Amino acid sequence: MTTARWYPLRTKDYPRPEPGQLIAFRHAVWRVETVQDLPLSDTDRDKWLDAGMPDLATWRKRPYRVNVRWVAGAEPKWLTPDRTAGKMDVPADTYKPWHVYEGGRWPQCSCCGEPMPCRAELEDQQITASLNRVAKMEAIPPGACWACAEPITTRQKAVTYPGDNLDLPGGQQPRFHTRSACRYYAERYEERWLTVDPRRERILTWPSCGGILLVHADGESECVEGRDPLGRDTERVPDCRGHDTHDHSVLVACYTRDHYFTRPLTNQCPRGCDPRNHVGAAPRPRAERRFPDPLLQEGGNRG
Repeated sequence: MTTARWYPLRTKDYPRPEPGQLIAFRHAVWRVETVQDLPLSDTDRDKWLDAGMPDLATWRKRPYRVNVRWVAGAEPKWLTPDRTAGKMDVPADTYKPWHVYEGGRWPQCSCCGEPMPCRAELEDQQITASLNRVAKMEAIPPGACWACAEPITTRQKAVTYPGDNLDLPGGQQPRFHTRSACRYYAERYEERWLTVDPRRERILTWPSCGGILLVHADGESECVEGRDPLGRDTERVPDCRGHDTHDHSVLVACYTRDHYFTRPLTNQCPRGCDPRNHVGAAPRPRAERRFPDPLLQEGGNRG
């Protein structure tokens, strides 16, 4: 069965259906018989309290039940000649769009009887898209960027991911420009590349740490724990060695550290850094990391 998300044709989304309407659900057409509010469960009651205890009679996020009867399309497993009705419950504080066929007319596939687009059509679309994608990758010239398909010149920075090609088995080793337009695709590929073999070292991507990156006057940094500018306690990961190993969302200059540790502000760094001409919260650039590029000797990549 196809895994594509289904958007039934000729439907309009309703926040809550009405009795008598035809709705599309799981590749079938259903007629709404009744819609009724449900009593609050313990979980629903907590949500109601969090919402400020609004009037239940008018609370739009109150839990409700939609009783439906199967009309046509994909048959549910429980469907029998004597059992064609079912129910759909919506919990409190939940938004569920209902695909409604306005006017009671719906497009039907002439092959399988399902509402359009049917599952067979979606699968055909996926196969076609996959074939087109493979053809596009096969057309990338050897040594060109795997993202933009343009040649990688000797003056352009690039990264190569050795091993099997994850997008095109048996294909060339993927190489990417590291410029912004291609870097996004390189980073996404790197995440999959690391998943295949966790022993590999990151090249472009960096894990996140919840600690505070303390930047010294010479650009060196260290990760510490304390309170961020919003007063929240931070927690560093055990293997963090500062900017060289992890990304940080909170960066501070070392001479302001006391402010983030709720101590009297002294504007002094434990290492004695002078705040004058300080680099601020800008750590020095990371050392470039990359695997030896087999095309370097051909003049294909220089960092």
